[in-house]
Amino acid sequence: MVEPELTPDEAVRSLVECAIEVNSNPREFFHLLYDQVPRTPELIEQVEGMNRQLVLGFSEYLQSRGFSADDALLTSRLTVTAVDGQVHRVVLESDSPEELRVRTEAVVR
Repeated sequence: MVEPELTPDEAVRSLVECAIEVNSNPREFFHLLYDQVPRTPELIEQVEGMNRQLVLGFSEYLQSRGFSADDALLTSRLTVTAVDGQVHRVVLESDSPEELRVRTEAVVR
């Protein structure tokens, strides 16, 4: 999922950009889903499955950079959760594509 040759900064940036793309294309659809769609067991499982894939993929990357399996998994869970929370704030609070770009840059710095 995350290419082993990336630097840690590039890997985190890749995660953030992926999360922003998933949550902002189209932005209006994300707002509708976030505000109106019931959270069915199937939808919850789908979202949790995607999060598990992100955590495991980033954990593998961290292990390739010398983290122990336990440290990589914990660090990956914390990173994916933090990215997810910040991305939702960026997407939900930006009013234009330019503002979204500026906020994306702020998150990944």
